[in-house]
Amino acid sequence: MQFKNVIAQDSLKKQLINSAQSGKVSQAMLFLGTEGCGTLPIAFAYAQYLNCENRQEDDSCGVCNACKKSEKLMHPDIFYTYPTVSGGSKTPISRDFIEDWRKAIAENPYMNVVEWLSKIAQENKPGNITAEECNQIIRQHSLKHFEGKFKIQIIWNAELLKAEGNKLLKILEEPPENTVFLLVAENIEEILPTILSRTQVVKFPRLKDEEISQALQIHYEINAEKARNLAQILEGNWNAAKQLSQAPDEQNFNELYEWFGILLQRNKSLDTIQSLLNWVEKMGGI
Repeated sequence: MQFKNVIAQDSLKKQLINSAQSGKVSQAMLFLGTEGCGTLPIAFAYAQYLNCENRQEDDSCGVCNACKKSEKLMHPDIFYTYPTVSGGSKTPISRDFIEDWRKAIAENPYMNVVEWLSKIAQENKPGNITAEECNQIIRQHSLKHFEGKFKIQIIWNAELLKAEGNKLLKILEEPPENTVFLLVAENIEEILPTILSRTQVVKFPRLKDEEISQALQIHYEINAEKARNLAQILEGNWNAAKQLSQAPDEQNFNELYEWFGILLQRNKSLDTIQSLLNWVEKMGGI
């Protein structure tokens, strides 16, 4: 993924590009931000930029061999860790689901963990990052680089690194040369303190309403008024904006718009609960 394909976050893009150009790349970073603000897409874009064979001033070139492999999530020096679910006696690790991962990211790099788990689990199972996954991370970073300048480990939903995550402390503190860890999370309070102390925290601001509105008009050809109305209720969540913008017809759009508006009300009062009940009753009669 290139930086130009990530919605807004221009200041952070510039910061990361400058770090690569100056050679001051932090070896362990925590990208922290709410759903839909672009933490995971920017991790992809940064990884691609670091290994790009012909870096441009403001982005990866997008056409070199390294970029083509990075775009397809097939670069041999970029590794991905994400929540998995057990499906038998074998303890799962991320690479067991790599084809599902590539397909899911191609469809929506802004997806949330619930959407991801629904693609790999037949039942409603919680996701996990296992001890075996941590062992696999250590093993793959003990090997030499294949072809890229950097070996990069992206860990999505780093909150799920519970006690097992302590296995990674040594490699986070003293990673091999030209190795970069990019952890992605939404809730800093759920990150192990031992991991947090070994990472540089990069806080992502929520997307502004006008940024979402403009993106909806550009990417989905939604008229300006509808785009502004949509952006106002979604609190900077581009993932939710994408889903709502793709409502198949005007009636479904309006109903979903109303639903999101109710859910995002900060004051969960009796009036809000009654509004939800009224909405469900109305939809049941359609």
